Amino acid sequence: MIFPRSRAVLENAKLSFVNFDNVLVASKKERASKISGYISLTYPDTVELIFLRLGEPVNAARFSKKGRAIIPINEAINKAKSSHFGIAGIYEVPGEVISMILSTIKSKPVYKDISTASSKPEDILASLKKIKFTGFVEVRKGVEVSYISFKEGEVAKAYSPRGVMDFSTDKFLKLLSMEKNLLLDAYEEAPEKLEQATPALIMLFLKMLNGMTREFSSETAKPLVAKFLKASKEEAEKKCSIIKDFAISDDMKVSGETLTSPDELSKSFAEWISIFIESFRSILGDRTDDIIANAIKDYRFAIKTTGFFKHAGLKKFLS
Repeated sequence: MIFPRSRAVLENAKLSFVNFDNVLVASKKERASKISGYISLTYPDTVELIFLRLGEPVNAARFSKKGRAIIPINEAINKAKSSHFGIAGIYEVPGEVISMILSTIKSKPVYKDISTASSKPEDILASLKKIKFTGFVEVRKGVEVSYISFKEGEVAKAYSPRGVMDFSTDKFLKLLSMEKNLLLDAYEEAPEKLEQATPALIMLFLKMLNGMTREFSSETAKPLVAKFLKASKEEAEKKCSIIKDFAISDDMKVSGETLTSPDELSKSFAEWISIFIESFRSILGDRTDDIIANAIKDYRFAIKTTGFFKHAGLKKFLS
């Protein structure tokens, strides 16, 4: 599948001949321009996109004959690194295009698989105008995918593999009349952000929790810390299902990956860590706060923007 694009930063690079870490670096070099976009990875049976915001991966998706799905960012990256077949490209696109692509995975269409071969173009547009449709239409022609944005039943803009352009209802009607093999899906207005927690953010929370475990182990018996860590995880899982994606090793190191939003990750770790911390207060009293402060000192500013300290009731450690 070929998706809308504005400018190619890298194009037609064979994965067998490139270091994918260098591909990721190439996307980050464009951050000075504050671009959004995606890395396109074309394999024999699938297309995977790694979505970028200011050069950093924020989400990933897989497209195949079986359907479309959000996938963990690391899964897409690791596949690209190990694959002997595939083509990579980096493309700049407006942020709304990323929202549209992701919405076709997360949202239910208002209309689906409308064919210009069996439906009259004027009837298609009339139905959208009648309901004052605001959103976008995905237009598929073979492997090419385009998006047409609508506002109150009127066409506003077009996003295609050949670029972004101002569009009109008349132009869209002409396009539909000329092309007899188009398939259309209509979606209501796309949300502004559909991001997943990045591997770097997940690692940040893991480092903070593992740091707390080490600090508490230096103050109390390790078997007690292990007991509290396991019990707090089990309790947190009752409210936050993603905690089940993480495991505790025999040496009390927490590891794992999950597919969730940054906010949900923050709330889930806040739940787990707050339960874990409270387990020690009856034993350590006020010393508990000193241990927490020492454990989070290297991470508090990086995690502050996630809302973690508010979720965990630890805002006093920000001062």
